[in-house]
Amino acid sequence: MPTRLSIFGLKVQESPAARTKILAGSAAALGLLVGLEWSFRLDVSLGVLYSIPMAMAAVVLNRTQVVALALTCAFVRGQFTTNLSQLDGLLRFLMATMAYAGAGLLVVEVSN
Repeated sequence: MPTRLSIFGLKVQESPAARTKILAGSAAALGLLVGLEWSFRLDVSLGVLYSIPMAMAAVVLNRTQVVALALTCAFVRGQFTTNLSQLDGLLRFLMATMAYAGAGLLVVEVSN
C-alpha cells in the first residue's frame, strides 16, 4: 500500500492509529518546548524550534488545520516574550504565524 506519510525520511503507513501517534508526538514536542521556555525563562526565544512540531503535524493535517496550528504556536510563543510594546508584539505574532504556516504548508505540499 503506498503511503504519503514520512517523518524525517521514515515511511509511516497511513492509518488512524499512525495519524494519532504523529499528532501525539507533535503535541509532546510542543509541550516540551513550552515547558522548557516556561521553566528556564531564557533570555532568548526558542521560537525557531516550534517549526519542528509544525512539520511533524503537517504530515497528517490539511491546510486549514496547519494554519490553525501556526496561529496557536505563534500565540504560545508570544506568551514568553516580555517587555514589548503592543505594536511590537503584534508584529512578532504576525511574523511567527507566517513562518510557522509557511513551514507547515511546505510540508503539506511536499508530502502530497
